[in-house]
Amino acid sequence: MIIPFKAVVLQKKMNEIYTGRTKTASLPPIQIQPPSMGSVLDMLNVINGILFVQISQQDIDSLKKEFDEKKEANAAAASASALE
Repeated sequence: MIIPFKAVVLQKKMNEIYTGRTKTASLPPIQIQPPSMGSVLDMLNVINGILFVQISQQDIDSLKKEFDEKKEANAAAASASALE
């Protein structure tokens, strides 16, 4: 809510300067809040293509199980082809 108010004040001052109603060009100081370190790091990660994906422990266990099953299937296929 503060930013639109400041924008209106700035525009009024600029209009006064432009129309010549004021002799001094004193614009109100602009105060910008710096971004937090977390938001800066998030933005840099996105720019550099780093994406953090949060997965649950259940998903990790499921992936381990699937990996182990594929590993066993490949080992069985390799031993079957070695016997032939």
